Amino acid sequence: MGQGLRPLPVLQNWDCHACGTCCKEYLVTLSPSERKVIEDQKWDDVNELGGYSPFRFSGWPWARRAHLNHRPDGSCVFLDPKGLCLIHKKHGYDTKPLPCRLFPWVLIPSGNRWQVGMRYACPSASENRGRPMAMHTPHLEAFALELEGREGLQIEDGAELTEAPSIQGEGRPSWLRFRSSVDQLAGFLKAFPNDIGAAMRAGLHWTSHLRETNLAPLDDSSFQELTNLFADLARGEITTANPAPKTPSWIARLLFRQLAALYTRKDHGPKRGIARQGPITRLNAIMRFSWGTGDIPRLHSWMPHNTFELGELPGSPLSETEQRDLHRYYMLKIISGQFCGRANHGLSLLDGFESLAMTLPVLLWIRRLAPPSESHQTLIRALSIVDDHFGYNKMLGTAVYRLMHRILGGRGEIDRLIRWYGRTSQ
Repeated sequence: MGQGLRPLPVLQNWDCHACGTCCKEYLVTLSPSERKVIEDQKWDDVNELGGYSPFRFSGWPWARRAHLNHRPDGSCVFLDPKGLCLIHKKHGYDTKPLPCRLFPWVLIPSGNRWQVGMRYACPSASENRGRPMAMHTPHLEAFALELEGREGLQIEDGAELTEAPSIQGEGRPSWLRFRSSVDQLAGFLKAFPNDIGAAMRAGLHWTSHLRETNLAPLDDSSFQELTNLFADLARGEITTANPAPKTPSWIARLLFRQLAALYTRKDHGPKRGIARQGPITRLNAIMRFSWGTGDIPRLHSWMPHNTFELGELPGSPLSETEQRDLHRYYMLKIISGQFCGRANHGLSLLDGFESLAMTLPVLLWIRRLAPPSESHQTLIRALSIVDDHFGYNKMLGTAVYRLMHRILGGRGEIDRLIRWYGRTSQ
């Protein structure tokens, strides 16, 4: 078995506030033992579950998977009108399936331990509401042990749970190199505590230098020396006086809008957007995002009403609170390793960081669509909207979207998009 959790020095709070988001929007896959527990509870389909079966199934007949069933409105059949779980209420918290108890926490293999991440798709996580993360440690340690059994990770003490993500898609993976690189990326956030744009741009400069270097011949010591040198170089490049941000190229703006459409799309659950209106409406939305003019299709009910033209104008400056919210989000993603490897479609560290950096202009773009008086609330909602997809939407792991990120990163357009959508009227 693994050796427990790696400490996560991030100021993150959370507790469940029974908003029902996870019970209304996600399909829970059950292990055979979890399905048996629910079968043994002898639920009355008619009187207790409103006429619905506890389960639905997917996959080929020889590899069928069981899931918790959902009603036509998208809510789990075990969700009662007060937003409480019937399994929890009738049989106790520990009888709920592990995915239900674990959400919004994410456990990412890190050598012979687990690193703790979090999904900001949960509104309480994006709002930082609840007890400090450290107070959840006992539960998380128990979840880690249960997850090892659930996923069949029966390994000897001290052995690695999985191999490390690669740095740039080639060479022998190394946890030492991976953690050293994560420390460098987290260091940029610490170096620019009041400027999230500068922090992420410094990370992009660092990744750019690494891409131009053949890392394979380097031993671990030489690798760390070189990455330290590149980190110093990247910080210097960001602190050097920069001219006014240039307009991103037409191809960058087109690809940005396609990514923004994907990140803001919601096809199921109570926050569904116009995509539920049918294929013609979805096709029209795709065309509108391609043209980039007129009203922005509301693919998510939380998206502000506004136009593409306003989204290109300078916005209001980020407040100190908003800077802290963004720093908390990106620090959590980076330190946990939730931006690459198995946690993000198998991407290398460099590709994963570029995909993470690309979420910043999307967040800033959503924020500027709202009136200044609603900027903070809109940013918090934007974090939930975007993080609902990051690392989980399978389309982001396809060759097409990988190519889009590679084009934007290779041309330095992600840096330019961050500056463009981060510029203010002051």
